[in-house]
Amino acid sequence: RHPVELINFVAEEATMAGGTLGSHALVGSLNPATLDQPAWDGRLVRSHLLNAGIDPDQIGAAVVDPGRYAAFLELHVEQGETLAAHNIAIGVVEGIVGIRRYLVTYTGYANHAGTTTMDRRQDALVAAAPLIPYVRETALRHGIVGTIGTLEIQPGAPNVIPGKVIMNLEIRGLDDAVLDQAEGELRTFAEAAGAVFAPLSDKPPVQSDPRLLDALSTACEELNLAYRRMPSGAGHDAMNMAALCPMAMLFVPSKNGVSHSPDEYTAPQDCINGANLLLAGLMKIDQIL
Repeated sequence: RHPVELINFVAEEATMAGGTLGSHALVGSLNPATLDQPAWDGRLVRSHLLNAGIDPDQIGAAVVDPGRYAAFLELHVEQGETLAAHNIAIGVVEGIVGIRRYLVTYTGYANHAGTTTMDRRQDALVAAAPLIPYVRETALRHGIVGTIGTLEIQPGAPNVIPGKVIMNLEIRGLDDAVLDQAEGELRTFAEAAGAVFAPLSDKPPVQSDPRLLDALSTACEELNLAYRRMPSGAGHDAMNMAALCPMAMLFVPSKNGVSHSPDEYTAPQDCINGANLLLAGLMKIDQIL
């Protein structure tokens, strides 16, 4: 009932433009200012596109009409170890998590590490350190993930008491209400120790379409493929395509949960299972939409 398009998006993983550049262009959500941002090598994104044979001034021509697609499906490796650890063939993705990032700054007083007695110190790292296990506790309590990915200690000398500590904090989850609660708890904890808790970015969760999820689950059962409904902890092109049409995703196992590494591996049979399910799912979705 519907024609099928196979889309090969450019630069889903590339970080020089924030990721998922190709699908942003197709949907019309690519910020033109992105093209004039420096990439990892100092050259502008625009320059990299030109080298790849892409005219950055024609990116607007890639935008499609909202009614073009009836649905969008994406098959991907899990990039985690849930499926492999439980010997499950397929992950039926319920949604793509929201990602919130913050800059947390603790300020103390930098002073001589040898001559300043312990009772007279204003050590910013001592104030900041309890947040690290608290992020883990909060994430476990709410069923989300939380990470402190960078920790800058100033002035960063072995003989100077830390005068300032700057942390990059990230939380990810599929439910905005849960993220709100976790954010509030983390903010309260940090500010109680004198920190400045500043939001950096907020990408909301994107839910998969329930009709597509049911169709894919039924297809798994008919193909005798063990499956689990699960969130995607990473961003994908599907989250952008959700602005155009109903979307869903399928995962196949990643050995040992390794991704973005030379050790990344998905067994051939798992790839075959994913491809067969993608076809069976498309056939079912074609009939219900």
